[in-house]
Amino acid sequence: MQNMFGPVLIVIVAILFFGTIFGICYLYFTSRTRERLALVERGLDPNFFRPRRTALKYGMVIFSVVLGMTIGDFIPWRYAIGVPLGVMLGGLSLILYYFIIDKRLGKQDEA
Repeated sequence: MQNMFGPVLIVIVAILFFGTIFGICYLYFTSRTRERLALVERGLDPNFFRPRRTALKYGMVIFSVVLGMTIGDFIPWRYAIGVPLGVMLGGLSLILYYFIIDKRLGKQDEA
């Protein structure tokens, strides 16, 4: 006699997994729409919460993490230092990004 619970269990897990993904996406988009409608009703710009200059931030972080991991691979030590060095340089790039944006926003406020 064959075990029929295997395929049934896989189907149930797949349905639950994709149902959860759908539920999260549905709640995210409906709450975002409600929030924007509330902003429009109050007379505010609906793109008020849209992040600005994120491409610079992501570019800096990705470049510095890859650079740190590459440098860590070339250091002739006994221990693996590539990942910690990449994480450290990624954090430093976020700090540098903060100062760059702070300086740019300060110039815009003065003008």
